[in-house]
Order: sequence, then C-alpha cells, then structure tokens
Amino acid sequence: MLNLLRLWKKENKLFLSPEIRKQSHVPVRLAYNSYEPECHDWCLSPYRRCSPIIFLHGLTSCKETWGNIPQIFANELKRKAYTLDARNHGDSGWSDIFTTDDLVNDLLFFMDAVNADRAILIGHSMGGTVAIQMALEAPERVEMIIVEEMFVSQPPDILLEIPLLYVRRAPVAVKMIPREADDMEAVRFIMDYVNKGLPPGLSDLQNPSKVDKSTWALRRTPEGHLALKANMCVLEKSLLLAMETKKTLCGSFDGPACFIYGKQSAFNVSLDEENIKKCFPNAILIGVEGAKHTVHSDKPRQFVEAVLNFLMGNKPPKNRL
Repeated sequence: MLNLLRLWKKENKLFLSPEIRKQSHVPVRLAYNSYEPECHDWCLSPYRRCSPIIFLHGLTSCKETWGNIPQIFANELKRKAYTLDARNHGDSGWSDIFTTDDLVNDLLFFMDAVNADRAILIGHSMGGTVAIQMALEAPERVEMIIVEEMFVSQPPDILLEIPLLYVRRAPVAVKMIPREADDMEAVRFIMDYVNKGLPPGLSDLQNPSKVDKSTWALRRTPEGHLALKANMCVLEKSLLLAMETKKTLCGSFDGPACFIYGKQSAFNVSLDEENIKKCFPNAILIGVEGAKHTVHSDKPRQFVEAVLNFLMGNKPPKNRL
C-alpha cells in the first residue's frame, strides 16, 4: 500500500547533530511502500525491534525500481523494509530545493517518523550518494550500508554529464511519444531517444540490460498524455550546481559496508577503492559480471545473493530503543 507521510509533523530526535538537522530544512511529503516478513507470527516476533531496511533509488527513477527485492529481503532477514520516493521523484512532493543535504535530512525525518533509531541503507546511484553521506555525517543512525554503483570521491566529469543529458533529453522525448504507445513502449522510446544523445561508446554501457516501467517513472495526465514523474527542471539545476561546487565528504564509518558494482558499467567503481576504504575501512567491494549501472535490475539474482550474504554475515545487533 502506498503511504504518504507528512514528515514535518514529527518531532525531532534530540541526539541529531545541528550540522545534520539544519534549521532551514523544510521536509516534503514523501511517498513510500512498506514490506513486512510474510510469516504468521510476525506480530509477536522479537525481530520487530530490529532496524529496518531502507531502499533509496537513483536519479530519474522511483521506489518501484526495486521490484520484489524488498519483500525478499524482509522475508529472509525477518525485518521490515521500506522503499522511498525521493523529493521531486515518483509520488513524493516537489520542491525547488534539491541537494544531497536535503535528501539526507528527508531520510532522517522519515526514520524519526517511523521510529527507526537506526537503519540498514541500500542505495543505488543517487541513493548511494545519500547513503554514503548519511553514514559519514550521522553514523549513529546507520547500522550497515550497501552502495550500488557509486563512488565516495567525485565521479569523473564525463559521468556527471551523462545524467545531465538524461534530464535534458527525457522531457523532449516524452512530448514525442506516439499517443497509442503503452507504458513499456513509452519507456523504450524515451531510452532510445536519450541514449542517442550520449557520448560515443557510453550509450550501450549505460543502457540497462532490463527495461521496465520503473526505468522512467511515468504518469497519465487527465488528458491522457504521458508525463514524467520527476521534476526534471530542478534535477537539471541540481546537477549543474553539483558540477560547479563538488562537495568533498569527510569522516568515516566503521560499520559494515558493501559497495556493489557492475563490471560492464562505465562508472568503474573499483577504481575508487582506495578512497572507499579511507571513509569505510571495513568496506568490501563486489563486482557483478554482465551488469551495467543498474545491477539490481540487470542481474537481480546475483544482486540479491551477494547483498543477502553480506547482510547475513554481519549479524547486526537489535535496534536500540
């Protein structure tokens, strides 16, 4: 069931640092899905007190990108799981303010609202950036971290230019979609149009092996036209600002950390191993053969197996209440 949470009504936790919970931060209405283990005695289970798993999607995507993976994790780990739509994405509220700081603060407000002292964070691309910053700036709120396809250091300029091309070309493509196209045909039309504008050699590397409705979140207008469920104007401004003011992260997270990446991805996350280990001294890196930028979609079985093995091998303590 889709849930809409007005997070600004929730009282702040006292132990959050003033650097994280900025006075100027204005939360937005966040949309989320929740998943409970499919077992008859869940209501009585001591696992109910364990930290939840929170899935964070990538740029231009939405909470549906994770498919049935959150339910699998909830069942296997006997933990509640959540998938969130970030601000300016999916069914969440839009805002002219869109920075990683705000996404981290939104996540903190969400955790407060669902009474999660700590959480296991699983973030893809943009969501991985949010998870990284959260772990470094508020480590007391993070139990473990799984980052899919993202650096700790700043990615090369060419990889910052690719998402900029995506957010610029997608709105043009949407207006050109044939009216009779169904949702899947529309998504493929957008992907084809966007990829034609990518630099030579990067189109195939960035094009996901598996395309579904969550690749580009779409909605129908009252007139029956398709529209993007992402605030592309704000995303473009945010990307341009990020390219100009590249933020350097500092600090360290000593908890369990896993950086999983596609061996066929243009991101080449393994090249950032030295910087990853500086900030996450206990991190492990896992490369997945045949996967590009969306490992969880390109190779879902390998992604699930690798991440579950990592989580089960670290046996985190119960949530502190």
